[in-house]
Amino acid sequence: MKIRGVLAIVVFWISNYLFAQQSISLEIWDRNFEPYQEFSCPLHFFNAGPEALKMKALLCLFDSNGKRIWADTIRQKVGPHRQEQFPVEFMMPNLVGNFNVKAILVTPKGKNAESVWPIRILKPKRFSNERIRVSTISNDLEIKSFVETYFQTDKKSGFKGKEVLVCKASSFKNLGQKKKDSIQAEVRQGLQVILLDAGPQWLGAAYTEKGEGNPAQAQQIEKKPKIDSLNLPMGLKLKFIQTAEPESQIHANTDKEALWKGLEKEYAWLWNGYRGGLVVPAAKMEISGLEPRAQKELWQKRGADISLINNGLIAYELQGFYEFSLVSGDKSVIKKLVDKVTKLVADTPALKSTVNPNAPILEINLKTQLQNSEKAEGKSMQVLAVCGKNLTKAPVVQIEFGVGQGKILVSQLLMENRLSPIWQNQNVYALRKDPVAIQMLINMIELN
Repeated sequence: MKIRGVLAIVVFWISNYLFAQQSISLEIWDRNFEPYQEFSCPLHFFNAGPEALKMKALLCLFDSNGKRIWADTIRQKVGPHRQEQFPVEFMMPNLVGNFNVKAILVTPKGKNAESVWPIRILKPKRFSNERIRVSTISNDLEIKSFVETYFQTDKKSGFKGKEVLVCKASSFKNLGQKKKDSIQAEVRQGLQVILLDAGPQWLGAAYTEKGEGNPAQAQQIEKKPKIDSLNLPMGLKLKFIQTAEPESQIHANTDKEALWKGLEKEYAWLWNGYRGGLVVPAAKMEISGLEPRAQKELWQKRGADISLINNGLIAYELQGFYEFSLVSGDKSVIKKLVDKVTKLVADTPALKSTVNPNAPILEINLKTQLQNSEKAEGKSMQVLAVCGKNLTKAPVVQIEFGVGQGKILVSQLLMENRLSPIWQNQNVYALRKDPVAIQMLINMIELN
């Protein structure tokens, strides 16, 4: 077989490193940085030859047009058949945009190996001139630090503008009933509530239940997925169902791109920290307490023909995948669903430890579900971000309650320890401040 053109170049480039006597690797996993941010990471030198060498590398930053912004020279002595690690430190320039960090191994023969990592540099900022006063719950110290940096927090009476409460969902859950009732009363008067890190922080097979890295041992998902719940003001109830795996990418829902102000769409892929840059936990969020119209929008996103709901449309759900029928106990549709999930697992070996095609199948009568929601207070729901296979997960939603009343935004995005430099940690997979997460929260607060 002849290999030509670009493919030939790529094959040559890869094989050059695979079989090279000397090579280099920059161990950097973070993608998102701010101007003037200092950063450190290991640089690995590899010497597969029989003699010790004094190896030389150039550490460089290039912009998207290939212009070199800065460069530094690093020298390291490496013994025969050895690998040496050298810590490198550098500072981001006072620029914004897309860049490439490169480590270039310089050899006497001119066969220069490269280690390249694309990064983004951005400075979070407000886009709206609207007067917004943001409050927090006392023990949410990271959110408090974020709010003090970007928003007005004074408690003087007579404030005229939008009032927003931002807190972790777990902090809200731990409030006393009196305080929860007070927040509900304020929502009826126009308060906007934003709940962050909603639901269990299930992180998939690469992590233990305590959130510790566990890459060598895949965890088997239970035949019956774990379920958790959270009651919210205005009669809303959240249900979290364990799914096959967490997500490292989120996308805007059709034309609803309000959360992406100041961000390119790829910026919501791979955040700083966690193995794989996780953005959404391994949990599907379901919401009850919505009016029928909002329920219909949700089921349409999952693939239902909403024109058939009044005819008794049945939804069949297996491990986060759906099929629909007008017949209860429809064996052919159930088989179709099982076959689809079984084939998916067979085609994707990584899912074998987390997706169980033999798990119980849920049967949901959509007409009955809508009838039970006639007295619900949630007038409408905006799905602001989607993820997962076929984009059926909705990790960020905003529920509206009608004219003159406030809104509740619920976010599953993994923002904890990404909003403030207070908890910085230089371990490779540790959570760190992420300017993309910060900009997305700013956009949530400014959302109308």
